[in-house]
Amino acid sequence: MKLDTVRILKNIFYIGGVAAALITWFLPDGCPSGVKTGLLIAACALVVVGFVVTLLFYRCPKCKHNFSVNEKLPDVCPNCGEPLKK
Repeated sequence: MKLDTVRILKNIFYIGGVAAALITWFLPDGCPSGVKTGLLIAACALVVVGFVVTLLFYRCPKCKHNFSVNEKLPDVCPNCGEPLKK
């Protein structure tokens, strides 16, 4: 899988998890508890899937060095010097 695709996927999962958690926070108190519970479970699942995608795929294809999620994707791997964007 291409690194740009992985970066987009992990961001979608993280943003979706945070959005689902925020929706549960703003739901009215009269809302059935099953809806809130389901949304919280979905939020947790989305964040966990984003974390797993980051751990398994957001790395150098040659040396398997993990990249920092807080920084921009580098042009070359800081560990082995392999060009990442082709």
